[in-house]
Amino acid sequence: MKDDNEVYFPPDVLDAAPDETVTLVYRASGYEDSSDILFLLLVDWKQTDINGKPYAFTENQHQRTNCGLIEFKAPQNPGEYEVIALMSGYPFELRNERNCALNFASVRFTLVVE
Repeated sequence: MKDDNEVYFPPDVLDAAPDETVTLVYRASGYEDSSDILFLLLVDWKQTDINGKPYAFTENQHQRTNCGLIEFKAPQNPGEYEVIALMSGYPFELRNERNCALNFASVRFTLVVE
C-alpha cells in the first residue's frame, strides 16, 4: 500500500517465453479444521501440472498463513492463455457450502506467451 487511500493489486497479465517455467507464490489461510490444502491449476481450462505433478498439496499450518511456490511450464505455442489457480482446504470431503472452491480461493490472470 502506498498510503491509506491506494491499494496495489498483482498484475492481471503475465508475460512468459514458450516452455518457460513460471513461478507463482501462494498464501493460504482460514482453514482452521483442515489438515491439507489442495491446489489445482488450469491453463485455458485444461488441468496443468504444478511442480511436475497433476496437483499440489501442502500441510495446513493452523493459525498461520501457509506460503510457498507453485511452478508450471508456459505453453509451447505463442498466444494468450487464461490461467486459473484453485485452492481447497478440504480436499477429501464431499463438496458442500463449507468446503467448495470459492472466489476468495482462486486467482485468474492472462499469460501472454511470446
